[in-house]
Amino acid sequence: MDNVNRTRKVRKVEAEAKIYIPESVPGKRRRKRTERFAPEEESNSQEIVATAGGRQSIKHLNVDLEKLENVYLGKIIKPLGGQVKRAAMECAALGGTPVFSRMSGIQQWKNAIMLFVNVYGDSYKNVFLNGGKQITWFAQNRQWEGTPVIQTMIHSAGAIVENEDGTTFEEPGTPILLFCRNLGCGYVYCGQLSYMAHDPERLPIRFVWQLESHEELSKNSAPFQQLLDSVEEITGAKC
Repeated sequence: MDNVNRTRKVRKVEAEAKIYIPESVPGKRRRKRTERFAPEEESNSQEIVATAGGRQSIKHLNVDLEKLENVYLGKIIKPLGGQVKRAAMECAALGGTPVFSRMSGIQQWKNAIMLFVNVYGDSYKNVFLNGGKQITWFAQNRQWEGTPVIQTMIHSAGAIVENEDGTTFEEPGTPILLFCRNLGCGYVYCGQLSYMAHDPERLPIRFVWQLESHEELSKNSAPFQQLLDSVEEITGAKC
């Protein structure tokens, strides 16, 4: 690509206030127990179980984390009948046919949360940091720090929850999974993310995530490197 064409395509990302990023993954955070975010009590009602080939909401289905890691890490997931997101969702499902909102970039399963990032368009603003070790990501405009799924992501490493009487208990974490794609391509599974930081004063809320499989992706994934190149070309920000 010549310099003239490249210059035309570069779009500088809107300047963002600096966000503190710790040198290492923070791990479990401490928070107060609240009714809104308290773990659900066990119900006596029969659990909904997905059957082979059955259509079911992803809130009742599990992601096959081992298959994603062993089969799809760093690879482009081939679209299914032209549907790129459905292809990723069906590849990830441990059983059953997932029912989900096609328009949402946040997909909350029973045991994990998937984040979908399209690396193109005038509104694109996520950037990779430190050679692709980290990525900034923005929540939806209607979401704030108290939105349940945002709380789950902030405490994705698990949490130490403090009751009103001062006692504490440990809350399990939730895997956060990153899928990115270039224009005209299927999604690339970029592995699990670890929470690094977020900016609650900004709407939409801005997160910084660490890619736990960065070393493997950097060594063995050409599609991942193409994503980094595309982000640099779109935003003008060096990864």
